[in-house]
Amino acid sequence: GVGFAIPAEEARPVIESLKKGVRPERGYLGIGIRPLTEDLADALGIEKNRGEVIGNVRSGEAADKAGLKVDDIVLKVGGRDITPEQTLTYLIANTKPGTKVELDILRKSKPMKIVATVGTRPPEEKIAQSVFNPDEEKDFEGESGSAEAKILRDALGIGGIPLDADIAGQLGVSADTKGVVVEVAGSGSGAQAGLKRGDVIIEANYTATPTVAALAEAIKAQKAKGRGAIYLAVKRGRGPILYATVKIDK
Repeated sequence: GVGFAIPAEEARPVIESLKKGVRPERGYLGIGIRPLTEDLADALGIEKNRGEVIGNVRSGEAADKAGLKVDDIVLKVGGRDITPEQTLTYLIANTKPGTKVELDILRKSKPMKIVATVGTRPPEEKIAQSVFNPDEEKDFEGESGSAEAKILRDALGIGGIPLDADIAGQLGVSADTKGVVVEVAGSGSGAQAGLKRGDVIIEANYTATPTVAALAEAIKAQKAKGRGAIYLAVKRGRGPILYATVKIDK
């Protein structure tokens, strides 16, 4: 494919750092990006090949502090158009950490300007560790050995972890959602009822389940009543609440 040149004045600090054997500091906002498709550009009246959509916002990072939100469309950084050749990631990576940049965005079709102070990009392995990828295959190996986690595994055949702001952002559920994320879907009764990795269990038998312990208590309560199943309310991304009836394994 055809490459594109980094303007000389931007490349210089990176090249100097490499000459000195220092890992250059790259700029970072702490967001995930979704492409702005031609259909979406058409629907919103945006020029084609301009802008990118924010898919998730990492809690506590530069974008979050500046007030950027999931589904914001970023059109410009520091007055420069975002294009397929000059992406948001590229422009921010080549901005010195600590620099204030003005972003031109559309939020629900309304133009806004937001000023963000660029952060420092962590090492790639750190970023990889903090990403919850729902499509990744995950098994029970190395899973938390707590008594509550064991109840989820034994009764429903799933591995559950607490929902935090980072994972909420990556799954596209609202930041104020409280629940248990299905980390391992397994092949037991939970999977058979349709539960998937990345689902957030928010209620069990109409009782809120903000923690793994709360979900474990709900399972124990059902067992104590001699009931062989549990009725779960589940958030899956931005979709409506789903309901699953899961058999409780003895």
